Amino acid sequence: MHDIVEFLRRHPPFDDLAENALEELARSVEVEFFAARATIFRQGAKPLHHVWMVRRGAWALVDRGQVLAVLGGGELVGHRSMPAGLPTGFGAQASEDSIRSRLPR
Repeated sequence: MHDIVEFLRRHPPFDDLAENALEELARSVEVEFFAARATIFRQGAKPLHHVWMVRRGAWALVDRGQVLAVLGGGELVGHRSMPAGLPTGFGAQASEDSIRSRLPR
């Protein structure tokens, strides 16, 4: 759990959290591995109920086959679309072997 706290502490918006809040959040984080080219979620998928943070590796955000952006360590996915409760507006694919942290709502 200590490594999760340290990782979160280095990245906004978590860098402003108090130590006890960081530790509580870290206890609820799920860590997952994705091989290169694996689909993380598809465009038009059900609404997200969590936020994902790239811990290591890179992800491509894709709209109808076109790469919109490539995200790296510390970047978040889902934090903008989750409150709307709408299907995903783009898809995400691992550009390389990647580890992500899944954070609860």
